[in-house]
Amino acid sequence: MRSLRRTASTLALLGLLAIAGCGSGSGSDASTAAGGAEGVPAVLNFSAPLVGGGEFSGAAMAGRPVAFWFWAPT
Repeated sequence: MRSLRRTASTLALLGLLAIAGCGSGSGSDASTAAGGAEGVPAVLNFSAPLVGGGEFSGAAMAGRPVAFWFWAPT
């Protein structure tokens, strides 16, 4: 049962990666935030606390490929 679940998860992940790779956009059409830093997309105009203390700024990732994984302990 565990092997079947792992195989299904792997196939789903590969399918998603294949679909994501088929996009025709250049990825450069993101809008910039009003009043924000020049060239920073609005979606990166945020900050969040770090687990070890301190603050993370999404704008620091502008121009880099990045995948965010937000996690909150319950």
